[in-house]
Amino acid sequence: MDNMWNSLADNPELCKNKYDSSNRIPIIEDYGGSIWYLDFDVAEKGIAGQVICIFRDMPETIYNVAQSLDAYLLLILNELAEGRAKLNSEYGFLYNANAW
Repeated sequence: MDNMWNSLADNPELCKNKYDSSNRIPIIEDYGGSIWYLDFDVAEKGIAGQVICIFRDMPETIYNVAQSLDAYLLLILNELAEGRAKLNSEYGFLYNANAW
C-alpha cells in the first residue's frame, strides 16, 4: 500500500514543486488550511490523478500521499481499521487517533 506523507523532498520526480496549479483539483481541506488535491500536473515519474497534500504552514513541502484516489480511500480505511485514525462528528476524519 502507498506510504502516507511521502515528502516531495525525498521524491522530486513525482510531482512538480509549485504551490498553485490549474491542473490540481482540491478534494479535501482541513480546518488548518491544508489542502489535498488530485494532481494532474505531475512530474516525470508521477501518476496523473495522484493524491498530494500541501500544508498551509509549509507550502514549500508537497506530500505525495497516494498514487490515486482509490489508493487514498483504501489507505484511509486501513488507518481506521488499524486504529490509527477515527471519524469524529465535529471534525470528520482524524489521523493518529492514538495521540488523543
